[in-house]
Amino acid sequence: MKTILIIDGSEIVTTLFSELFERRDWNVDVCSDRQCALERLTGDWPYEALLVGQVSGTDEVQLVGLIRGFEHRKTAAVIVLAEHPELIVGVLSAGADEVLLKPINPNLLILAVERHSS
Repeated sequence: MKTILIIDGSEIVTTLFSELFERRDWNVDVCSDRQCALERLTGDWPYEALLVGQVSGTDEVQLVGLIRGFEHRKTAAVIVLAEHPELIVGVLSAGADEVLLKPINPNLLILAVERHSS
């Protein structure tokens, strides 16, 4: 079973996307703040994909850079859920595989995750 970590400060986003991936037989973990994200990212949990949105205490560019700094996270698919198009260049430069602008089309999200985590 594939595993995904959803990092986003919005409970609506994390609930919606958790249900979306659970229906597709993914094991889903959720973090809504920086501390939880750091604990999960530094731990040994195996994630094929990481969805990164906005959380308090850090921004998406810093979070992607942090993810890519961990040797055991270099091959995980990193999809950024951005609210502002100005973030696109920064998060891609930091190592994101793809950026989707909110509001997110669930079908495009599934396609992006599957494309990068296969």
